[in-house]
Amino acid sequence: HKFKPMEIFMQETSNAVMCALMLNDVFNTEGLAHGSNPISNPVRLFASTAFHGGIWRIGYRGGTIGMISAAYYYAKVHGIKVLAAVGGLVYLGRYLYTSSTTGNES
Repeated sequence: HKFKPMEIFMQETSNAVMCALMLNDVFNTEGLAHGSNPISNPVRLFASTAFHGGIWRIGYRGGTIGMISAAYYYAKVHGIKVLAAVGGLVYLGRYLYTSSTTGNES
């Protein structure tokens, strides 16, 4: 893991925990999800029985680590091929923008 203490759970683990949380919501008369219990804000339902794998304990916002994670993964798996492709795209973009391959235009 590059973003500790983030933990990715196996699908079987997630299925079992989510089933247990659903059964708790259905059968627990003292829980926040039970209709007879008033709550100040519906978001409290998520705060009381969250199963998040650590996303709220890391120093990053959820949407900020996506690009970094993808770049890390592709660099790790494909290595030099990704670097060459990015370099080629940068060169092509520079060529299309300046219409020249040399860097000494006036």
